[in-house]
Amino acid sequence: MKIKIRRSQIAERLEIFDADESPASALADADMARDIAADAEHNLWAWCDVRLRLTFDEITVTEYLGSCSYENEAGFRADPYYAEMRRAAERLLLERVTAFVQRLGLNVTSVAIVD
Repeated sequence: MKIKIRRSQIAERLEIFDADESPASALADADMARDIAADAEHNLWAWCDVRLRLTFDEITVTEYLGSCSYENEAGFRADPYYAEMRRAAERLLLERVTAFVQRLGLNVTSVAIVD
């Protein structure tokens, strides 16, 4: 049996938090660190930690990016790293779904995400 999960069946949640690490301790360029720290006072995306969660049915997986700097959410989503995080989360989700159906004793030959 093949299982196909439609991308529209997967809920995505993007969460941002104040970064655990300061720009000054994470960046070698002191001027850039000062600029980012000043911007972060009024723009959470300027220096943040990002968590991406994907959920299918009862199965949730998480990918995490720490100490990053973006102008806004659109800037983050335009960055190739977002696509990489999404792919990594989807791979993990497929692994978890596969393990779940195997524990149920179902004869599944493949699990895939389709558009």
